[in-house]
Amino acid sequence: MNQVLEIIKNETLTYNQQVLQLAGYAGNSIEVFNIDEDTKKLLDAEIICTMFEGNTPYRPRYVIPNYEVLMEKGCKFLDLKPPTDIWEATNSLLILYKHVPSITSYPVYLGNIDTLLNPFVKDEDEAYKAIKNLGLLRLEDLNAAFHKYLIEGVPVPYKKDNESRTF
Repeated sequence: MNQVLEIIKNETLTYNQQVLQLAGYAGNSIEVFNIDEDTKKLLDAEIICTMFEGNTPYRPRYVIPNYEVLMEKGCKFLDLKPPTDIWEATNSLLILYKHVPSITSYPVYLGNIDTLLNPFVKDEDEAYKAIKNLGLLRLEDLNAAFHKYLIEGVPVPYKKDNESRTF
């Protein structure tokens, strides 16, 4: 439990980083794979690694949602109705973006954002404001985290005596 407390008290981590690290700690606290002894030795010697994805593969590495379906039908799971204007469309994208279960915690977007959002553009100035806001939340989070790293240093995860630690 000391590591949980360390994560919670770590002032260099944003809240979202703490949540991700706590989820990683929980996932690493159980073994779900039957790993043979030879493979365990390779893991312990860091000859092979898990890419810090942990013992429980509860999230995929890359997720590519079908954003066109979101625009056409909404999302029942997230209780999102199909958008009717540019503000609802960009808001739906931000909500879906936040809730995609990717190991990186960010989904992948492949496609043409103009084609996706053009049906909702009625006024170009209003559309510009709405589309500009798509990146603001993430950009502010990243800037704050980057500033914190510059001032306080970057936490580096490592393993010692089979225990995950952060330097």
